[in-house]
Amino acid sequence: MSELFKKLRQDRDEPRYATRYSRGTVPDRDRTVTIDRDEVLKKLRSNRETHIEILQEARSNYEKNLRLAIAVVGERLCEIAAKSQDVSDFEIYPILDDIENLGRLPRSRTSSYDEMIAMLEVEFTNPVVTMTVREFRACWLDQWHWSTNFLVTCSRYCSKAEELLQAEGLYLRKRE
Repeated sequence: MSELFKKLRQDRDEPRYATRYSRGTVPDRDRTVTIDRDEVLKKLRSNRETHIEILQEARSNYEKNLRLAIAVVGERLCEIAAKSQDVSDFEIYPILDDIENLGRLPRSRTSSYDEMIAMLEVEFTNPVVTMTVREFRACWLDQWHWSTNFLVTCSRYCSKAEELLQAEGLYLRKRE
């Protein structure tokens, strides 16, 4: 059998994406995109700056709310201590709930950006970079595996984070 027929038979026997996946598309894990390395670096740095802006605003507002909550708790403790002679009347748990309701302090994820930027800067021999769908989503679209949690945490204290969540179609109900 000639080489051509072997190749045709092999091609015929190999499974096709169209038979394994809907609409003949290549699955995300197998797709790649090739982009200019400098453009990816520029986009990553821009996304990093946006991340830092959101983080700084959220942390600043978190700190203001924490100071306010501590002041209110201090006042309540003084009132309770002044009114109550008996230590058994003193309940601290409702007061601690006020502080707990502040939520978590937003966590910085700049190390993810720094790592990708460093990797691309080291790759100076190639002017283009081939990325998987997952890498493209993270670097170009700024959709990291932690992005939604970060934005949800920050949206409590930062309007820009809430806007980004809404742009992604994620709407949060207002907390009272």
